[in-house]
Amino acid sequence: MTANSEFERLCHLAHDWRERIEDDKASDADRAAFERWLDEDIRHVEAWEKSKTLIAAYDHLQPDDIDVDLLRPLPEEGRSAGIRFADGFRHQSKPEVWAAAAAVLACIVIVPVYQSIFNSEDPAQSSAAVVDVRYTTGIAEADALVLSDGTEITIGAATDVRISFSGSARSVELAAGAAIFDVASDPARPFSVTAGDLTATALGTEFEVRGNGGVYRVAVSEGRVDVAYPLLLNGAPSGLTMRRKLAAGEQIAATRAKGLRAVTPVQVSRIGAWRNHKLVYDGATIEELVADANRYFDGEIVLDETINTLGQKTITASFDVRDRDAMLETLAYAFPIRIDASDRDRIILKSDDDAP
Repeated sequence: MTANSEFERLCHLAHDWRERIEDDKASDADRAAFERWLDEDIRHVEAWEKSKTLIAAYDHLQPDDIDVDLLRPLPEEGRSAGIRFADGFRHQSKPEVWAAAAAVLACIVIVPVYQSIFNSEDPAQSSAAVVDVRYTTGIAEADALVLSDGTEITIGAATDVRISFSGSARSVELAAGAAIFDVASDPARPFSVTAGDLTATALGTEFEVRGNGGVYRVAVSEGRVDVAYPLLLNGAPSGLTMRRKLAAGEQIAATRAKGLRAVTPVQVSRIGAWRNHKLVYDGATIEELVADANRYFDGEIVLDETINTLGQKTITASFDVRDRDAMLETLAYAFPIRIDASDRDRIILKSDDDAP
């Protein structure tokens, strides 16, 4: 039995026990049997604790928010024969079904901890697609590519992409920068773009993916895109995956601090505005704007330590990538920021409170 299937079995058992001992019909014998089950294996205890914690933490979620591959049921023959229930006991309402799914997901989190114990497969036997090509652009440069499948990619300034095709998948890693993807339809080979921990997948559509300053964005101009990002618990990755589906005219952002945000509307004409020398922002932080700007201007713009929380202030504006000074003047006008341009190769943004 693989590590995954073994822990899925424990997850289902943990949920079964929870239902059994919390039911009004539970007896002292039931509770004693549960305690014996916990004592049998330390993994039972950890599965139980993880289940309780994560069910409480994810109570606000809907089943569609979670990667559907993790919600598959465990066959009855995979369950322990040591737990018996009356015929009507397993009837579950929708909230109970979601609780069961949450219990399963809770335990799947601990799979990596035991992977080395149960998985004896030789890592060399695992297959991976060979990276076909890597493209990079310089400061203020852009490029356009047509891939072998007919997909067109427009690559923004200071962008690094790795393209990998196999017989079953088409993958792009956006290591930095921004790109527009006009994807050729191929249902047998989904097209996915990874930026940091975010993955955007489409069969045939046009969409933009950006990754700057720790912020990852996807905007769809045509078709539909599935966006996946780690689900956070108390600010840390839980081991689960959040998913959102975007239609044309919708966008989404994700950060390591806040995870995957809500889907919001976007004007299609604004998607990929950098192709026309424009940087358009709607609620972007100053930190993200500065990281973006550094892809277009020689030298470097940095945030001084005196900025503190100002870097997280948001702005809605449009800038011409060919006019750095106008962008900086706008920031100084809109926020208590002082521009130190004494070194044109390293412009420093400081809090105005630091001014003499």
